[in-house]
Amino acid sequence: IDVYDLPLRLNGKIPAPYSPQALELLTPPVADNAGARMKAHVRRATAFCELELYVEGLQDCQAALKIDPDNNALQADTQKIRAIVQKLQKPENLKEALQHRHRLHRHTGL
Repeated sequence: IDVYDLPLRLNGKIPAPYSPQALELLTPPVADNAGARMKAHVRRATAFCELELYVEGLQDCQAALKIDPDNNALQADTQKIRAIVQKLQKPENLKEALQHRHRLHRHTGL
């Protein structure tokens, strides 16, 4: 299990076509597969955020925005996740974030 597989395996709501392998199958990135690639990034971002892996979720949202920069809902979601990441990076919240990572690592090996 790699860092991209885990959220999808733990989140049973995400259908298999949106697994990391789906992104690999959607190469090369061309206009014909842009919609599917964007959805795959958004769904993986959702899974990461449900695991409180907000940095990874933000990275997938940003990748989706590169594909569909005019998507207002995606822009809003990306901004919300960015705010969470910035909040967690404050010194008073850093200890809690590190403890969460430690618990996740013990549970999953990540």
